[in-house]
Amino acid sequence: MHVVFSLLKDIPVSHDTEWIGWDSIAQQLRSWRGEVSGGRGAGTWNEAGHGWISKTTSTLRDGKQGVAQIKPRGTYPCFS
Repeated sequence: MHVVFSLLKDIPVSHDTEWIGWDSIAQQLRSWRGEVSGGRGAGTWNEAGHGWISKTTSTLRDGKQGVAQIKPRGTYPCFS
């Protein structure tokens, strides 16, 4: 699945492109993200109740790193 989104509600702070797909080596859903500004990130996806949670690590263009746990709003019908 290819997802394009903005961060912080409806305010276009950063435009990211995220690819979500099956990692046949790790045997799980993974995501890879790239930002227009030069940042990048990767995550793993796991089912959680009636949805999904992504645990991600990111590197900003200035080299700062971070981790996040993300529970997307809405549905991802191709995951069902």
